[in-house]
Amino acid sequence: MKTLAAFLLAVSLLALPLHAQDRKTIRVDQLVADNPGDQGMTNLLTAKLISYLTKYGVSVVESGGSDADAVLTGSFQVASATTNGNTRYHVQGAMRLTDKDGKVLWGDVVHSGPFASSATSSFAENVAKKVAAFWGPSQKTENKAR
Repeated sequence: MKTLAAFLLAVSLLALPLHAQDRKTIRVDQLVADNPGDQGMTNLLTAKLISYLTKYGVSVVESGGSDADAVLTGSFQVASATTNGNTRYHVQGAMRLTDKDGKVLWGDVVHSGPFASSATSSFAENVAKKVAAFWGPSQKTENKAR
């Protein structure tokens, strides 16, 4: 019985690197801000989005890489409202995932959470969750195997 368990463990460990090579990758293009002069916010949101995508198990290649299976693009706007001296920010955007030929694979409107302490982090995390849910069960099974 122990020999069988050891054999199955060895086979699964050998197959793991082969399975990891089939992992699909996404390239995140620079997001487009509603206010074109807000490059700092665009850079911050793009960086947070990449961080959250990797946190949720999506393989991301650098923006210059052409070997990605899909490209994530989108545009966003930041709105603020002040009540009783407290300013709350809200981010909303339209995101889409396209294949190498430009065919849209997934698209959605995404918002930051209404009570988020960071609207940009909330927005990036919500996008990453939706992309990870769409991008496939192979990503989820790889994460469980680790």
